[in-house]
Amino acid sequence: MQERMIALKEKRTRIDRKGRTMRDIKTVHVVGMGALGTLFGYQMLSVLEKENLVYVMDRERYEVKKDADFRVNGTAVPFTVKLADEV
Repeated sequence: MQERMIALKEKRTRIDRKGRTMRDIKTVHVVGMGALGTLFGYQMLSVLEKENLVYVMDRERYEVKKDADFRVNGTAVPFTVKLADEV
């Protein structure tokens, strides 16, 4: 495991104290699509497929966000939104 951690550090891959990386995480559900939620989601898309990063929300917010175009720092981002009942 030590060799793996050294190799990951050389590639500048983030690892936690147990030696896990973001690449070990398969799916992320985010509650909150404000400034911080979208910024964190944007960062996570660098290692996750867009289908595996899902924003979960109530029906009222979902109706507003389901057809919205999302931008982070001027870049269009393909976020996936779902109702809390669907997750």
